[in-house]
Amino acid sequence: MLEKLNIQYSDFRSQIMTVEELLYHINRTGINRILSRYRHASNEQRSRLIESIFLSIPQMPFFIDDTREGWIVIEGIERIDAIYSFCSNKLPLTSTYFKTGMYEGKTFSSLSLFEKTKLLNTKVEVYAINHGLSGNERFGIYMCLKSRIDSATASWCRSRIYPEEYALVESLAKRISPRIKTDVIENRICHLLLGIDYQRYLCSDDKHHIDNAINSILEKPDFRERMERHSNDIETTISRNIHYPFIFSKDQFIADSVSYHLRQRYDKLPTPLEIVDRYRQIKGQDRDKKIEFNAESFCRSIDIILNSYI
Repeated sequence: MLEKLNIQYSDFRSQIMTVEELLYHINRTGINRILSRYRHASNEQRSRLIESIFLSIPQMPFFIDDTREGWIVIEGIERIDAIYSFCSNKLPLTSTYFKTGMYEGKTFSSLSLFEKTKLLNTKVEVYAINHGLSGNERFGIYMCLKSRIDSATASWCRSRIYPEEYALVESLAKRISPRIKTDVIENRICHLLLGIDYQRYLCSDDKHHIDNAINSILEKPDFRERMERHSNDIETTISRNIHYPFIFSKDQFIADSVSYHLRQRYDKLPTPLEIVDRYRQIKGQDRDKKIEFNAESFCRSIDIILNSYI
Protein backbone atom coordinates (compact mmCIF):
# COMPACT_ATOMS: atom_id res chain seq x y z
CA MET A 1 0.00 0.00 0.00
CA LEU A 2 1.15 3.51 -0.76
CA GLU A 3 1.50 6.10 1.95
CA LYS A 4 -1.68 8.01 2.73
CA LEU A 5 -0.90 11.65 2.10
CA ASN A 6 -2.22 14.23 4.55
CA ILE A 7 -1.46 17.96 4.57
CA GLN A 8 -2.77 20.35 7.23
CA TYR A 9 -2.56 24.07 7.85
CA SER A 10 -0.37 23.38 10.90
CA ASP A 11 2.30 21.89 8.61
CA PHE A 12 3.26 25.45 7.60
CA ARG A 13 4.34 28.63 9.33
CA SER A 14 4.93 32.20 8.26
CA GLN A 15 7.31 34.84 9.51
CA ILE A 16 8.45 38.33 8.67
CA MET A 17 12.19 38.88 8.31
CA THR A 18 14.46 41.55 6.93
CA VAL A 19 16.59 41.18 3.83
CA GLU A 20 19.62 41.07 6.15
CA GLU A 21 18.12 38.10 8.03
CA LEU A 22 17.27 36.50 4.69
CA LEU A 23 20.93 36.78 3.66
CA TYR A 24 21.98 35.15 6.92
CA HIS A 25 19.89 32.05 6.17
CA ILE A 26 21.16 31.99 2.58
CA ASN A 27 24.77 32.03 3.75
CA ARG A 28 24.07 29.38 6.39
CA THR A 29 22.65 27.00 3.76
CA GLY A 30 25.13 27.93 1.03
CA ILE A 31 24.23 29.83 -2.11
CA ASN A 32 25.59 27.13 -4.42
CA ARG A 33 23.29 24.55 -2.84
CA ILE A 34 20.29 26.87 -3.09
CA LEU A 35 20.94 27.78 -6.73
CA SER A 36 21.89 24.28 -7.87
CA ARG A 37 20.12 23.47 -11.17
CA TYR A 38 18.79 27.03 -11.32
CA ARG A 39 19.19 28.88 -14.59
CA HIS A 40 20.02 32.49 -13.72
CA ALA A 41 17.74 35.26 -14.88
CA SER A 42 19.28 38.01 -16.99
CA ASN A 43 21.18 40.83 -15.29
CA GLU A 44 18.45 43.18 -16.50
CA GLN A 45 15.69 41.18 -14.81
CA ARG A 46 17.67 40.76 -11.59
CA SER A 47 18.39 44.50 -11.57
CA ARG A 48 14.68 45.28 -11.87
CA LEU A 49 14.03 43.06 -8.85
CA ILE A 50 16.53 45.08 -6.81
CA GLU A 51 15.07 48.35 -8.10
CA SER A 52 11.63 47.22 -6.96
CA ILE A 53 12.93 46.96 -3.39
CA PHE A 54 14.35 50.50 -3.50
CA LEU A 55 10.98 51.73 -4.79
CA SER A 56 9.14 50.02 -1.87
CA ILE A 57 7.08 47.92 -4.27
CA PRO A 58 5.43 45.15 -2.17
CA GLN A 59 7.37 41.90 -2.53
CA MET A 60 5.82 38.49 -3.14
CA PRO A 61 6.34 36.02 -0.25
CA PHE A 62 9.13 33.46 -0.33
CA PHE A 63 8.20 29.80 0.15
CA ILE A 64 10.89 27.55 1.57
CA ASP A 65 11.32 24.05 2.97
CA ASP A 66 13.15 24.49 6.25
CA THR A 67 15.05 21.18 6.33
CA ARG A 68 17.64 20.13 8.89
CA GLU A 69 20.31 20.59 6.19
CA GLY A 70 19.21 24.15 5.45
CA TRP A 71 16.77 25.98 3.23
CA ILE A 72 15.32 24.67 0.00
CA VAL A 73 13.80 27.64 -1.81
CA ILE A 74 10.65 26.47 -3.58
CA GLU A 75 9.25 29.84 -4.66
CA GLY A 76 11.22 33.06 -4.96
CA ILE A 77 14.57 31.70 -6.06
CA GLU A 78 14.92 34.44 -8.72
CA ARG A 79 14.74 37.11 -6.00
CA ILE A 80 17.11 35.14 -3.77
CA ASP A 81 19.61 35.08 -6.61
CA ALA A 82 19.16 38.81 -7.32
CA ILE A 83 19.46 39.88 -3.67
CA TYR A 84 22.49 37.69 -2.96
CA SER A 85 24.28 38.67 -6.18
CA PHE A 86 23.72 42.38 -5.62
CA CYS A 87 24.68 42.38 -1.94
CA SER A 88 27.82 40.40 -2.81
CA ASN A 89 28.84 43.08 -5.36
CA LYS A 90 28.43 40.59 -8.23
CA LEU A 91 25.56 42.44 -9.90
CA PRO A 92 25.96 46.04 -11.09
CA LEU A 93 22.46 47.36 -11.71
CA THR A 94 21.60 47.69 -15.37
CA SER A 95 18.50 48.65 -17.35
CA THR A 96 16.77 50.13 -14.32
CA TYR A 97 13.41 51.53 -15.34
CA PHE A 98 12.16 54.15 -12.89
CA LYS A 99 15.31 55.84 -11.61
CA THR A 100 17.94 55.16 -14.21
CA GLY A 101 20.01 58.21 -13.32
CA MET A 102 20.09 57.27 -9.64
CA TYR A 103 20.76 53.52 -9.76
CA GLU A 104 22.21 52.62 -13.18
CA GLY A 105 25.62 50.94 -12.76
CA LYS A 106 25.42 50.97 -8.96
CA THR A 107 26.80 48.10 -6.88
CA PHE A 108 26.02 47.44 -3.24
CA SER A 109 29.35 48.88 -2.07
CA SER A 110 28.74 52.11 -4.03
CA LEU A 111 25.41 52.79 -2.31
CA SER A 112 25.09 55.41 0.38
CA LEU A 113 24.73 54.25 3.97
CA PHE A 114 21.06 55.25 3.85
CA GLU A 115 20.42 53.17 0.72
CA LYS A 116 22.24 50.13 2.15
CA THR A 117 20.25 50.37 5.36
CA LYS A 118 16.97 50.70 3.49
CA LEU A 119 17.71 47.61 1.43
CA LEU A 120 18.88 45.45 4.34
CA ASN A 121 15.98 46.50 6.58
CA THR A 122 13.31 45.82 3.96
CA LYS A 123 10.85 43.31 5.38
CA VAL A 124 9.81 40.24 3.42
CA GLU A 125 7.35 37.48 4.24
CA VAL A 126 8.55 33.88 4.33
CA TYR A 127 6.33 30.80 4.38
CA ALA A 128 8.02 27.60 5.51
CA ILE A 129 7.20 23.90 5.57
CA ASN A 130 7.61 22.55 9.09
CA HIS A 131 9.53 19.38 9.91
CA GLY A 132 7.65 16.09 10.00
CA LEU A 133 6.22 15.71 6.51
CA SER A 134 7.25 12.75 4.36
CA GLY A 135 9.21 13.14 1.16
CA ASN A 136 6.12 12.26 -0.84
CA GLU A 137 4.09 14.98 0.86
CA ARG A 138 6.85 17.54 0.39
CA PHE A 139 7.08 16.62 -3.31
CA GLY A 140 3.38 17.32 -3.73
CA ILE A 141 3.74 20.74 -2.08
CA TYR A 142 6.75 21.62 -4.23
CA MET A 143 4.89 20.72 -7.43
CA CYS A 144 1.78 22.69 -6.37
CA LEU A 145 3.88 25.83 -5.99
CA LYS A 146 5.86 25.54 -9.22
CA SER A 147 4.68 27.46 -12.26
CA ARG A 148 5.47 24.55 -14.59
CA ILE A 149 4.83 20.84 -14.20
CA ASP A 150 7.30 19.08 -16.45
CA SER A 151 10.24 16.70 -16.31
CA ALA A 152 12.69 19.46 -15.35
CA THR A 153 10.51 20.50 -12.39
CA ALA A 154 10.01 16.90 -11.22
CA SER A 155 13.77 16.30 -11.45
CA TRP A 156 14.52 19.47 -9.48
CA CYS A 157 12.08 18.47 -6.73
CA ARG A 158 13.32 14.88 -6.44
CA SER A 159 16.97 15.95 -6.41
CA ARG A 160 16.20 18.12 -3.36
CA ILE A 161 13.99 15.69 -1.46
CA TYR A 162 15.85 12.44 -2.24
CA PRO A 163 19.41 13.66 -2.94
CA GLU A 164 21.27 10.38 -2.43
CA GLU A 165 18.72 8.18 -4.18
CA TYR A 166 18.11 10.56 -7.05
CA ALA A 167 21.85 10.93 -7.65
CA LEU A 168 21.77 7.29 -8.84
CA VAL A 169 19.02 8.19 -11.35
CA GLU A 170 20.98 11.21 -12.54
CA SER A 171 24.15 9.16 -12.96
CA LEU A 172 22.33 6.54 -15.04
CA ALA A 173 20.70 9.25 -17.18
CA LYS A 174 24.14 10.71 -17.96
CA ARG A 175 25.35 7.27 -19.00
CA ILE A 176 22.41 6.93 -21.36
CA SER A 177 22.62 10.43 -22.81
CA PRO A 178 25.89 12.15 -21.88
CA ARG A 179 25.62 15.06 -24.32
CA ILE A 180 22.18 16.50 -23.66
CA LYS A 181 20.17 17.78 -20.72
CA THR A 182 19.10 14.70 -18.82
CA ASP A 183 15.87 15.64 -17.00
CA VAL A 184 13.73 13.97 -19.68
CA ILE A 185 15.81 10.79 -19.44
CA GLU A 186 15.63 10.91 -15.64
CA ASN A 187 11.84 11.08 -15.87
CA ARG A 188 11.79 8.07 -18.20
CA ILE A 189 13.99 6.11 -15.78
CA CYS A 190 11.59 6.92 -12.93
CA HIS A 191 8.55 5.74 -14.90
CA LEU A 192 10.40 2.62 -16.00
CA LEU A 193 11.23 1.79 -12.38
CA LEU A 194 7.48 1.87 -11.72
CA GLY A 195 6.82 -0.18 -14.86
CA ILE A 196 9.22 -2.89 -13.71
CA ASP A 197 6.97 -3.46 -10.65
CA TYR A 198 3.71 -2.98 -12.57
CA GLN A 199 2.09 -6.15 -11.19
CA ARG A 200 1.97 -4.62 -7.72
CA TYR A 201 -0.78 -2.23 -8.83
CA LEU A 202 -2.96 -4.55 -10.90
CA CYS A 203 -5.31 -5.53 -8.06
CA SER A 204 -5.58 -2.12 -6.45
CA ASP A 205 -9.00 -0.47 -6.31
CA ASP A 206 -7.48 2.87 -5.29
CA LYS A 207 -6.15 5.61 -7.52
CA HIS A 208 -2.77 7.20 -6.89
CA HIS A 209 -0.94 9.89 -8.78
CA ILE A 210 1.85 8.31 -10.77
CA ASP A 211 4.43 10.59 -9.10
CA ASN A 212 3.24 9.32 -5.71
CA ALA A 213 4.03 5.75 -6.80
CA ILE A 214 7.41 6.74 -8.25
CA ASN A 215 8.40 8.56 -5.06
CA SER A 216 7.45 5.53 -2.98
CA ILE A 217 10.04 3.56 -4.96
CA LEU A 218 12.71 6.17 -4.22
CA GLU A 219 11.84 5.85 -0.53
CA LYS A 220 12.32 2.08 -0.39
CA PRO A 221 15.24 0.94 1.82
CA ASP A 222 16.54 -1.31 -0.96
CA PHE A 223 16.44 1.37 -3.67
CA ARG A 224 20.21 1.28 -4.23
CA GLU A 225 20.10 -2.50 -4.69
CA ARG A 226 17.20 -2.14 -7.13
CA MET A 227 19.18 0.33 -9.22
CA GLU A 228 22.22 -1.94 -9.26
CA ARG A 229 20.04 -4.90 -10.26
CA HIS A 230 18.12 -3.17 -13.05
CA SER A 231 20.40 -0.36 -14.29
CA ASN A 232 21.93 -2.26 -17.22
CA ASP A 233 18.55 -3.38 -18.56
CA ILE A 234 17.12 0.11 -18.03
CA GLU A 235 20.04 1.61 -19.94
CA THR A 236 19.61 -0.86 -22.81
CA THR A 237 15.85 -0.27 -23.02
CA ILE A 238 15.93 3.53 -23.03
CA SER A 239 19.01 3.70 -25.29
CA ARG A 240 17.17 1.53 -27.83
CA ASN A 241 14.07 3.71 -27.69
CA ILE A 242 15.72 7.11 -27.36
CA HIS A 243 15.64 8.06 -31.05
CA TYR A 244 11.97 7.29 -31.65
CA PRO A 245 9.74 10.38 -31.83
CA PHE A 246 6.55 10.31 -29.74
CA ILE A 247 3.66 12.72 -29.68
CA PHE A 248 2.85 12.03 -26.03
CA SER A 249 5.36 11.32 -23.28
CA LYS A 250 2.78 9.02 -21.66
CA ASP A 251 3.00 6.72 -24.66
CA GLN A 252 6.76 6.80 -24.36
CA PHE A 253 6.69 5.74 -20.72
CA ILE A 254 4.43 2.79 -21.51
CA ALA A 255 6.54 1.75 -24.52
CA ASP A 256 9.68 1.78 -22.38
CA SER A 257 8.10 -0.49 -19.77
CA VAL A 258 6.63 -2.91 -22.31
CA SER A 259 9.97 -3.07 -24.16
CA TYR A 260 11.76 -3.79 -20.89
CA HIS A 261 9.56 -6.80 -20.07
CA LEU A 262 9.51 -8.16 -23.64
CA ARG A 263 13.33 -8.12 -23.64
CA GLN A 264 13.24 -10.62 -20.78
CA ARG A 265 11.31 -13.10 -22.97
CA TYR A 266 12.07 -12.51 -26.64
CA ASP A 267 15.05 -11.82 -28.86
CA LYS A 268 13.09 -10.00 -31.54
CA LEU A 269 11.22 -7.01 -30.18
CA PRO A 270 8.58 -4.70 -31.64
CA THR A 271 9.68 -1.12 -32.11
CA PRO A 272 8.40 1.49 -29.66
CA LEU A 273 6.16 2.89 -32.39
CA GLU A 274 4.61 -0.55 -32.92
CA ILE A 275 3.98 -0.83 -29.18
CA VAL A 276 2.34 2.60 -29.15
CA ASP A 277 0.18 1.70 -32.15
CA ARG A 278 -0.99 -1.43 -30.37
CA TYR A 279 -1.69 0.60 -27.23
CA ARG A 280 -3.79 3.09 -29.21
CA GLN A 281 -5.73 0.27 -30.86
CA ILE A 282 -6.54 -1.19 -27.45
CA LYS A 283 -7.63 2.20 -26.14
CA GLY A 284 -9.77 2.73 -29.24
CA GLN A 285 -11.75 -0.46 -28.59
CA ASP A 286 -13.51 1.20 -25.64
CA ARG A 287 -14.15 4.76 -26.74
CA ASP A 288 -16.76 5.41 -24.07
CA LYS A 289 -14.27 4.80 -21.27
CA LYS A 290 -12.50 7.87 -19.97
CA ILE A 291 -8.74 7.67 -20.43
CA GLU A 292 -6.91 8.11 -17.14
CA PHE A 293 -3.23 8.27 -16.32
CA ASN A 294 -2.60 7.33 -12.74
CA ALA A 295 -0.32 4.67 -11.28
CA GLU A 296 -2.99 1.96 -11.53
CA SER A 297 -4.07 2.73 -15.11
CA PHE A 298 -0.41 3.01 -16.19
CA CYS A 299 0.35 -0.45 -14.83
CA ARG A 300 -2.84 -1.99 -16.23
CA SER A 301 -1.98 -0.61 -19.67
CA ILE A 302 1.42 -2.31 -19.48
CA ASP A 303 -0.26 -5.57 -18.45
CA ILE A 304 -2.82 -5.44 -21.28
CA ILE A 305 -0.19 -4.76 -23.94
CA LEU A 306 2.14 -7.47 -22.63
CA ASN A 307 -0.71 -10.00 -22.64
CA SER A 308 -1.53 -9.09 -26.23
CA TYR A 309 2.02 -10.06 -27.25
CA ILE A 310 2.32 -13.13 -25.04
